[in-house]
Amino acid sequence: ITSSHVQISGSSLNIPYLFLNDSGMYQCYVSNGTNSIWAQWAVRVRVPTLDYVSSSTVSPLVVSTGGNVTLSFQVQADPIPIVQWYFNGSLIQTNIIYQTSITPTNNTTGSTLYNINLLIGSVDLSTQGYYYASFSNRAGTQNTSSVFVTPPVVGSILSFIAVPTCITLGSTIQLVCSV
Repeated sequence: ITSSHVQISGSSLNIPYLFLNDSGMYQCYVSNGTNSIWAQWAVRVRVPTLDYVSSSTVSPLVVSTGGNVTLSFQVQADPIPIVQWYFNGSLIQTNIIYQTSITPTNNTTGSTLYNINLLIGSVDLSTQGYYYASFSNRAGTQNTSSVFVTPPVVGSILSFIAVPTCITLGSTIQLVCSV
């Protein structure tokens, strides 16, 4: 082994920080003069991935009072992402109103495609607001766009222009909301 970051101590081989070029076959051969044994390991180093693929939720989302709604998006990731949902900027705790799920699906790209959902039960004025998810793994952190969920507003028309929650440094943003 010629890599300078690989450490051999006694019968152990330690690679404290794997690089892509550390992928390959590793073998160990031990002999005591009478008997010998060898072991072999195939090591494949992969780059962690985290890609926001799609969202099936439109905004604004008007839901019948007392009805349930599921916000959904897909992430292609390796390893599995940690997902946190937010309501009006505050972290949501799973409870009788909010239920979350993350389901892997088969994918041929080497990383897994995950369906991520938030079920909002019994929509009313207390659950009206902006929802988004933050997801992260070793590859980084990303946020979904915000979705505005509301029961029907009687006697008024609610309108706004949806904007992404991630915007380039130095860009200009205009937020418009009118009733």
